[in-house]
Amino acid sequence: MSNKTRPLILSVDDDQDILTLMQMVFKQTNYDWIGFKHSAIAYKELQSGIVSPDLIILDMDMPEMNGIELCQKLQKLPQFELVPILFLTAHRAAERRLIAFQSGAVGYLQKPINPEQLIENIRKYIDLRKEWESAFIAPLDQQATISPSPKQSGLTIQSGFHGFIRSLTKKTSMIPPEEIKPDFLYDYASYFKLTRTEMAELFAQFLGFTFISEIKEEELSLDLLPIAFCRNSQIIPLKDAHGIIFATPFPFASQLQELLDRFPNARRMIAPPSVVDDVLSNQRSLKNKRKLSALKDHELNLHPEKHNQQTHSTPNFDHLMNEVLDRSNFLDPQEIEAPDSSEVTPLVRLVNQIISEAFRMRASDIHIEPWEEEIVIRYRIDGELKEITRLQPLAFLQVLASRLKIMANIDSAERRLPQDGRIVFKQFNQQGLDFDLRMATAPMNYGEKIVMRILDKQKSTLPLAELGLSERNLVLYRQHIRSPYGMVLHVGPTGSGKSMTLYSALNEINRPEVNIQTAEDPIEYTLPGVHQLQVKPTIGLTFARALRAYLRQDPDIILVGEIRDRETAEIALEAALTGHLLLSTLHTNDAASTLVRFMEMGLEPYLLASSIVMICAQRLMRRLCPHCKIQQPVSAAQKSLLHLPEDYLLSLYHAVGCEHCHQIGYQGRIGVHELLVPGERLRQALNTGANTEAIKQIAVEEGMTTLFWDGFEKVLAGLSSLEELLSRVKPDASDCRPKWWFGIFDSNTNRE
Repeated sequence: MSNKTRPLILSVDDDQDILTLMQMVFKQTNYDWIGFKHSAIAYKELQSGIVSPDLIILDMDMPEMNGIELCQKLQKLPQFELVPILFLTAHRAAERRLIAFQSGAVGYLQKPINPEQLIENIRKYIDLRKEWESAFIAPLDQQATISPSPKQSGLTIQSGFHGFIRSLTKKTSMIPPEEIKPDFLYDYASYFKLTRTEMAELFAQFLGFTFISEIKEEELSLDLLPIAFCRNSQIIPLKDAHGIIFATPFPFASQLQELLDRFPNARRMIAPPSVVDDVLSNQRSLKNKRKLSALKDHELNLHPEKHNQQTHSTPNFDHLMNEVLDRSNFLDPQEIEAPDSSEVTPLVRLVNQIISEAFRMRASDIHIEPWEEEIVIRYRIDGELKEITRLQPLAFLQVLASRLKIMANIDSAERRLPQDGRIVFKQFNQQGLDFDLRMATAPMNYGEKIVMRILDKQKSTLPLAELGLSERNLVLYRQHIRSPYGMVLHVGPTGSGKSMTLYSALNEINRPEVNIQTAEDPIEYTLPGVHQLQVKPTIGLTFARALRAYLRQDPDIILVGEIRDRETAEIALEAALTGHLLLSTLHTNDAASTLVRFMEMGLEPYLLASSIVMICAQRLMRRLCPHCKIQQPVSAAQKSLLHLPEDYLLSLYHAVGCEHCHQIGYQGRIGVHELLVPGERLRQALNTGANTEAIKQIAVEEGMTTLFWDGFEKVLAGLSSLEELLSRVKPDASDCRPKWWFGIFDSNTNRE
């Protein structure tokens, strides 16, 4: 300690009331005190040496530079390596020990300040300063060295090290280099055909010490050793119910023996170098630290009128996550069960921003995924999943899931079984965002995965002409959705745009003189003039039961959200055969396989042949960015794929990436469609039990353009790329080429 007659305490806090209180408290003690309201000014004064305190108290939550950041800066200055630093915080959950340990803090003081507790802590840490100065006289900015020391478990350091080398030679049959030394032993791990972790395990076995593969944050001892000494010596002080522990990869280091002389009852454990480096590293501290600066509400306001003008910059949820973690108990039911449209708690704000940012970025789905140590949040934008952020700790998943389950009105206590629900987001935000989310949970190996489909009600009125149907397909589609009866099916995987096409079709054929009734699970978009029913299987209201009821309500057009089983298929078939136009969806790969799928359900082929009016298979592929796409000649392999001669010249557009598309190369999506309208030949083939390939071949001969060739027509027009098409649809054989293909390519004129 300095030669000052009275110890000097320095405080940094942006709250003037706290500084005034501290001034009053320290006037009654044997300590001098100085306070700063601005962390930047305090750092400048400390860095210059104008003030030389014996103890520093830092407010964790300050603007510009918070307490953690200031503490880390001070630890880089040699004159403060032995000066204890205390954090002052208004948050009850201040025991984030890893961040405090890496920053160099020795403990926390709780706001509001208790004068007696404050004085007690000051005395404790002033005494700690004296102990550190007497024990750590050698400069701490020098690297640890290995030197002989007295006993170490009955062995001298040198004899112990040489004994380990002999043991290592025997185990590996490798003769060690003559220049090998204890502090560089891990550098020779690969020489002995070992990993560094395996080397550490052998150390532990040889000396009879415990080997640990991880450091538990709650066992870190904040006030035992200066962080600078720990880094230079590669020693981590721990405390558990049985006392002090020193964890290190270097059991033969003289610094360890010196500590054992001072702490004779301390135990030793061996940890791999990577584990110790991870705990001591400033980089991990910078990664995991929680910035405690005050939340600026205007940064969170997402105005609907700006929705189409906002950029796709990756959102940052750190400030909200930090605020949640800084509360003493972020599993508080009052925070999870916040009332509707309340944005008071950090948890509510965090959940709302995750959803709002997804809507702003035009995402169709939100994925909240538990992994081994963290939560990964991904958005599906234009059909591609994009990682947005990673949240820690993994334990936060439980409270995040509970909040979302309450919003979706499902059982928040059930974590073992999958659940489905719906969030009406208008009820939970104050920015006027009006959309719903279809939520599904599933228990995974690290916790519950949550996926939410965003249902934007504003998209329900898209005209058919904007869905990407080619001119001939659009004419054909409009013709058959006006059929007085029969079945119109939309097929494809989840996320292929089936629902959007169906809703657009209903909007086009909706008239006051027509009775349209739907059975959906869930109701994705509300359509004016259409009677919509939400099925509820838990109470017995299934698609099949809703269909039976509709047949007695004089419908003209019926929409069934999905045909999932034989019972629903049979009733749908009955409706189509008895004077009703029935629209529905099915999960199959293409139009031809849909007919085979129905026969596998047990439906009679002759009934299918007479009831199905049209099957529309579809996919969505990404549109090329018009600002950066470029033309390139197709390769020989691509010519073969397209059934073109090797000497044929053809150039297609490719994705590049620019500031307009955020270096992706694509903006938005376009539909790819395959319309199968059963003709007489196909109906006869169906009655004879034809397979998928035979049905597809007949449909092509009768005029159908397959998914691949419809997509390739859009590639030729420069709307998308061949690479994108191949990632969505399998290429077709040469006998599936449409008639228009021969008009374009089957000539002696090269397309260039």
